[in-house]
Amino acid sequence: MYLFIQGSTRVTLDENGFLHAAYKNNAVYMQDQDGLSDIPMILTETDISDTENRYLAHAVLMNYTDNWESQTAKVQIVVSDEYPDGIIRSAIPLDHDDAELQSASKQLIHLDDYETMSLVARCSYVTRDDNGNLLNFFDWEKSGWMMGFDVDLTGDYHTVVQPLDHPENYVCIFFMKDSQGNTSYSEMIPLK
Repeated sequence: MYLFIQGSTRVTLDENGFLHAAYKNNAVYMQDQDGLSDIPMILTETDISDTENRYLAHAVLMNYTDNWESQTAKVQIVVSDEYPDGIIRSAIPLDHDDAELQSASKQLIHLDDYETMSLVARCSYVTRDDNGNLLNFFDWEKSGWMMGFDVDLTGDYHTVVQPLDHPENYVCIFFMKDSQGNTSYSEMIPLK
C-alpha cells in the first residue's frame, strides 16, 4: 500500500534529458503535547519562491466538548528562512454544496475555535493500465485504509521540518504531459 505524501511542480530537465525533483530529504511533521506525528503531513505545493514554500493540507477540524461539530478545511503551511520549521498561516473552510464540488469560502478559520485537527489520507494499491503502465496515483485502487494523525489544538502545537524517517520506504513518481495533452507516469523511483 502507498500513501500520497507530497506533490510538487519543482522539477528540472537537465541537458541530458533527465528530470530532477527538488528533493532535500525533508518533510513537514506536526508536534503537539503528545509528541511528533509518526508520518509527515500530506501536502501539495501551491507557491514556491526563493524565500518561501507554501503548501496546502486537507484537514478536518472538530469540537467534542459541548456540541459535536466538524469543518473540513485547507490548511496553509509556509516554510521559509523566517520559519525554517514551518508555520500554519491560515485555514480556509471548504463548503460541501455539491458532492462533486468543493469551493473555498473567503472567511478564514481560527484554529483556536477547534479542539482537534485530523490530517488523513487514503492508502492505495499500485494500479496499472492494460499495457502495464502506471496510472495516476489518484486513480490507483483504494485499499480501504486511511492513515493520518490528530493534533490537539487546545495546547501547544507547531510544525516541524526534519528529514524523513526511513527514506528507503518512499518513492517518487514523475508525471509528464506532452504538447497534445497526453499524460504519462514514470515508474516508482526510490528516494536517494
